[in-house]
Amino acid sequence: MRLAARVSRGPSLALALALVAGCGVVDPSAERALPPVVVRPLAPGEPALVIGVVGDTGTGRADQYEVAEAMARRVEREPWAFAVFLGDNFYMDGVASVDDPQWQTKFEDVYAAPSLRDLPCYAVLGNHDHQGNVQAQVDYSARSARWRMPATHYAFEERLSDGTLVGFFMLDTTVLNPDTAQGQAHRAWLAEQLAASQADWKVVCGHHPVYATCRKRPNHRTRMAAFLEQTLIDGGVDLYLGGHDHVLELSPSIEGVRYVTSGAGAGSDKAYPIEWSEAAEYVATGGGFVVLRVTREDLVIEFVRLAGETQYACTLRKDAR
Repeated sequence: MRLAARVSRGPSLALALALVAGCGVVDPSAERALPPVVVRPLAPGEPALVIGVVGDTGTGRADQYEVAEAMARRVEREPWAFAVFLGDNFYMDGVASVDDPQWQTKFEDVYAAPSLRDLPCYAVLGNHDHQGNVQAQVDYSARSARWRMPATHYAFEERLSDGTLVGFFMLDTTVLNPDTAQGQAHRAWLAEQLAASQADWKVVCGHHPVYATCRKRPNHRTRMAAFLEQTLIDGGVDLYLGGHDHVLELSPSIEGVRYVTSGAGAGSDKAYPIEWSEAAEYVATGGGFVVLRVTREDLVIEFVRLAGETQYACTLRKDAR
C-alpha cells in the first residue's frame, strides 16, 4: 500500500495561514506550493467509513472552540461515523473524577454543535491525562452517551456493508516504556491483537507519534520508534495516528506503514514554531484535524484546516501493497 494521490490547499489560504493568528508562529504549509486537490470520488452506492481524528484538544479556550467549529462544518457536509481523540484530552493535569467540571468546559460544551453532539468519540490517553485520574476517563464512558474509552487500551472493529473490515487498536503510549514490565505487556497485547485480527485495514492510534520530523522531543521519538515500529510492521498495520506534537504532519511510508500526526486540536493557542523537514511529506501548524475515508479499495487521509477545507491529503491503496 503506497501513496497514490495528494491533496492541497487552494491559493486563497496561503496568506491567511502564513502567520498563525495571535501567536506569531509561521505556518510552513503556507510557504509551500502544494499540489492540487485529487481525491477519488466514491462510486454510486459505494460504502465508506468516514471519521475525524483530532488530538491535544483540552484547553477549553477559544482556539479549541475554533477547531471544533471547523469540525462541525465538515461533518455537516460529510457525516462521520465517529471521531478519534488522540490524547491530552484535558490540559494540564487530566481530570480528577467523572464529576470534574472540565468534562463540560473542555469536552461537552466545546463539541456541542448539532452535527457533533451525538457523535461517538473514541479516545486514548495522553501524558497530560496521566497527571490526573486515568480511571475517571474510562469510567466517564458509562456516564456519557458519546465518550468511548472502555479501558486504558482497547480495540474495536467497524464493518462496511460490502464486508470490508476496519480494525482500530487504541494504545496508552505513556506507559509504553521498554524498561518496564507494564510497557512490555502493553506491546505484547498489541502484537497479539494485530496477529488475531482479520481486518482488511489496520489502524493504530496512540498519543505519542512513532515517526515525526517536527521533533520537539527527539529522544522520545527515538524510543517510540525503536520499541514499537517492528510490532507495527509485523502486524500488517496500514496507518499509525499520533498526536503530542501540536502539528499536522504526514511522514513517508516506512516498510508499509504510514505515520500521521494530528495534534493541532487546540488551534493556534498551542502552536509552536516548526520547520518543514525534507523528510516530511506535509507539515502544518496553527490548528486543524484529519479526516479518514476508508473503502475496500483505498484509505484517504485529508488534513483539514480551520476553514473546514482540505489543505493536503494522500490516498493509500490496497492494490499497491
